[in-house]
Amino acid sequence: IAPLAQALMCSVARPRSNTPTDLAAAMAMRALVVFAAVVFAAVAAAEAVQAEDGDCASLLATKVVEQRRALSAEEITLRQWLPGSWSFCHADESVVWSSERGLCGVPLDWTCTTGTSDMCFEKAGAFWTGDKCCVRAPSTCAAGLHESCEGKGVVWTGTKCCVPGGSMCVAGCAEACMQGGNLWTGTYCCLPEQQQCVAGMEGSCTSESMTWTGSQCCVPEEWTCAAGTIEGCRSPGQSWTGTLCCEESPKQCVAGMEASC
Repeated sequence: IAPLAQALMCSVARPRSNTPTDLAAAMAMRALVVFAAVVFAAVAAAEAVQAEDGDCASLLATKVVEQRRALSAEEITLRQWLPGSWSFCHADESVVWSSERGLCGVPLDWTCTTGTSDMCFEKAGAFWTGDKCCVRAPSTCAAGLHESCEGKGVVWTGTKCCVPGGSMCVAGCAEACMQGGNLWTGTYCCLPEQQQCVAGMEGSCTSESMTWTGSQCCVPEEWTCAAGTIEGCRSPGQSWTGTLCCEESPKQCVAGMEASC
């Protein structure tokens, strides 16, 4: 373009005469040449940008193809696939983004639930897919409140309170729940292990194996609890919840008479 413009400028550099008409014509021709040079330069720049964009697009397509090939059958099977976005799911080494599926693949032992980006994104122990909040460990998630959802291994997702895996969250009251060393989500009392929770009263639900949540008496899963009376529930291996009599071992309870039983 530059040589062409220079040649054109040279061809009109000297007017044939010094008359006003010839001088005006020469100046007009020079202006036309400058305009043409600007237009040519703009076209060339546009073609260069288009070529550059094409190269970038090709490079991105190549990366996508490589990523698809990198996902082995084992990697696909050993992940849970969730809605999300590439912008959140491509940078974490524990997470894989599948362009083919349009999904975010996270480890199977993570617990993923509803949440919000402002509470989950870049939070310790949590990962935001762009749609779901994942706790980076097995967890039990229940309804709760942000200000109450705290403690070791506890994560607030923005909508739920997640406590360590294996916990059991049941109805209760804050004071009674925390006095027993349990976790209070703001809505539920979470016990560290699975138990069966039955009707009872705080004054009776007091043995070492019992837990009072504030509204229920929780006992080991293998116990058998049935209707009874406080007087009839005093034998060794029995515990009174305040409402029910619990046999401290698996039993089957049927109708009968005291004198015959």
